[in-house]
Amino acid sequence: MLKSIYKLATISLLIAAMSNRVSADGFRGDDGRCNNGQLNCFQNRAESKIYQECVDYKYMLRECGPGTVCKPLGLNHIYCGYPTAQK
Repeated sequence: MLKSIYKLATISLLIAAMSNRVSADGFRGDDGRCNNGQLNCFQNRAESKIYQECVDYKYMLRECGPGTVCKPLGLNHIYCGYPTAQK
């Protein structure tokens, strides 16, 4: 019974981290800190649904809205737009 509850709690935390909600503890940048307000496409990959926002010197994972992906727009700026059409 406890193993089932633990598995369910773990899955819930993973889902929350990948949703529009802030992850419980976020994660730190490579140097342990980031600048508040900094925005980046997750792992610096354009066209990813996930982006990161620096809140209280920790990156928090966020997700673009349905059908949109992260697109870089200059240094520390991003927007969520429709994916580039594949040719």
